[in-house]
Amino acid sequence: MQIEYDGYLSDLINTNSDFLEALNTQKRIILQSGTGSGKTTLILRHLIYQWFEDTKIPTIVIVPLNAIVEQQSKYGNRNDVAFITAATKNDQMRGINLETKCVFVNYENAKEVAEYLTQLFGGYHAILDESHLLSESVGYKADVVREVTAVIQQAQKTLLASATPSLLGLDEFYYLKINNSIPAPAPKLSIIPA
Repeated sequence: MQIEYDGYLSDLINTNSDFLEALNTQKRIILQSGTGSGKTTLILRHLIYQWFEDTKIPTIVIVPLNAIVEQQSKYGNRNDVAFITAATKNDQMRGINLETKCVFVNYENAKEVAEYLTQLFGGYHAILDESHLLSESVGYKADVVREVTAVIQQAQKTLLASATPSLLGLDEFYYLKINNSIPAPAPKLSIIPA
């Protein structure tokens, strides 16, 4: 199913109950919105906490390696968010606890972290940021593409976010397309816990 929305993503999150209901209730979602429209910032901030509140299991946010540093600058001061990088992966994974709502991980570490979250929580949700980059044509090894695909398939809820998603083989996904790719000024979101 494909639903198209006109408007700014920040406005939809704050005012469109149909859009929020789709984000909160659909099991498999593809979100297409232009570069810089707030997909990562606004949607992640909403879904991480909503999904945890609903299910008490964390969300694994799978990002390209260079995006971990950017996300750490946004969320790094929170004690309910973890960041797993290859260099200190084992120490960082030991820091995950029952209060952890979100774990940012690069594509290469997604499988191992998903297995750990399954042991600790009994499952996980998954958000794949910049999903169009996960392909061999961009340079990812075939085994990494297979592992991340498996992580997505095993998640209780999944969101794929991209400005240019590949829709091949994703018929079971609920497709939300935001037509206005120019970001509005980001308002303070009342739905995000302090």
